[in-house]
Amino acid sequence: MSLKVGLALGGGGARGIAHIAYLNALDELDIKPSIIAGTGVGALAGALYASGLKPDEMIGVLEELDYRRGMKLLNNYSFKDGKYGVLDAIGTEEYLELVMPVKIFDRLYTPLKIVAANYETRQQHIFEEGKVVPALRASMAVPGIFSPIEVDDNVYIDGGCVNPLPFDVIREECDVLIAIDVSGHGASEGEISIASTANDLSQCYQILTNMLISEKKKNTKIEVLAQPALEGVQMLDFYNFENILDAVEEEVEEFKIEVAKILKPELLTKAGKPKKPRKKAEEIKQEAEEVINEVPMYTAKAKREAKKAAKRAAIAAIEAEFAAEFEDDYDEFEDE
Repeated sequence: MSLKVGLALGGGGARGIAHIAYLNALDELDIKPSIIAGTGVGALAGALYASGLKPDEMIGVLEELDYRRGMKLLNNYSFKDGKYGVLDAIGTEEYLELVMPVKIFDRLYTPLKIVAANYETRQQHIFEEGKVVPALRASMAVPGIFSPIEVDDNVYIDGGCVNPLPFDVIREECDVLIAIDVSGHGASEGEISIASTANDLSQCYQILTNMLISEKKKNTKIEVLAQPALEGVQMLDFYNFENILDAVEEEVEEFKIEVAKILKPELLTKAGKPKKPRKKAEEIKQEAEEVINEVPMYTAKAKREAKKAAKRAAIAAIEAEFAAEFEDDYDEFEDE
């Protein structure tokens, strides 16, 4: 019987971009979560994934958002009489309606729980039915930055206020619990700055998040907990997504090993390192066809060139496959 995997994705503003790298790692291991829970940007990453977007497609969404367009989505000029947050994010809601393939909870490919905080009762609220996008906006409504949102006659704010890493809400629904905490380790020595309100709020949230997660961990078992450092990344540094993804590469590799030990031990070498994926015959054939398609087929000479190109591609594929086998054998020889 296969084990049910639960995935909890935490909040952390732009640091949540790192979730994409961890989702990609699970894809590479061919591990599909049975249920996902998320708070804030973790809810966003989880919702995009559960709606059918692949990690590389999520990166594509980020690449389409330049700074000017990003600010338009946030509606940063909607500050009114001090009643709302500096950012309204109505534009973000409209954009998510466009990019998400599935926007209703019970139609998602993977069951999803989104955590927000009820503004009046000060209690955790879990969204798991109805429309996904309003729930996302509620879960990401950081006080003082984003406006609260009303959903079904209740007002909600950022789920990070009550449960920044909601692993506990799915513990009973999975055999193996994986949690990704992107709250970060704060600023490095010498980087502390109080020059901006955003930095102050980010630091405050990190302190609050770390305390809440530490308390919840005392009562809940987590099989795999990833906590990338992400030093110096501020809450709204979404434009810096490439550097954020690069910064967690080594930690993601360690994460893959830890997950594989529990769920995919056959994918590890004797040294405990992940085996390098080999190309399938279908992929090799497709690459050869792509080489051929790049050559215009208007003349007999072009056809001959295409055939030569196909042969070169086939030879290169065979050489690559041989090199991969040799490398695996060499790794095992080194281990012995």
